[in-house]
Amino acid sequence: MKKQILIVLVAAISSSTVCAEGLFNTSGKESGTIYGGASAGKADAECSDTSIDCKSTGWKLFGGYKLSPNLAVEGGYYSLGTTKEEVLPGTTAEVSASGVGMTGVASYPVADEVDMFAKGGIMMWEAEGKVTGFPTQKEDGTDLLLGVGAAYKLDNNWGIRGEYEHVGGDLKANMYSIGATFSSL
Repeated sequence: MKKQILIVLVAAISSSTVCAEGLFNTSGKESGTIYGGASAGKADAECSDTSIDCKSTGWKLFGGYKLSPNLAVEGGYYSLGTTKEEVLPGTTAEVSASGVGMTGVASYPVADEVDMFAKGGIMMWEAEGKVTGFPTQKEDGTDLLLGVGAAYKLDNNWGIRGEYEHVGGDLKANMYSIGATFSSL
């Protein structure tokens, strides 16, 4: 599984170098930029072992480093939400998931202040399920993390970005978010 993730990651980065002219041009003013931010939105996961609806508010804290104007590496902590529901009178079920992700991000400017981006990498996650009267069950793993989005630069340091991210594999989770970024540019 880890070998397949590495192959997909290398292929995604390699194909983006062919498609985006000047991807590794480090003479651009954004090269070497450090950035960070926070996003929040809707998170949902496939909870096949329970009857509860695993949709809730998710959030993430992230940071990255621009290797060139069009290529960055990014890491983040993801809270994929907590869902609590009464399944029977006096019995509640609670499911939560979180993870740490690392991705390569390829971006392409579509207007003066707007960039579209795609990302690919991995997420190490942990999920926990609790049902009243039963022991807590935990699962963890490492799965493929893919995403697409758009970023709008408010000024040289501040920006807004919206994105969709999908964790595929054992976890099967999605997050739709909007957030703010700050860069050292």
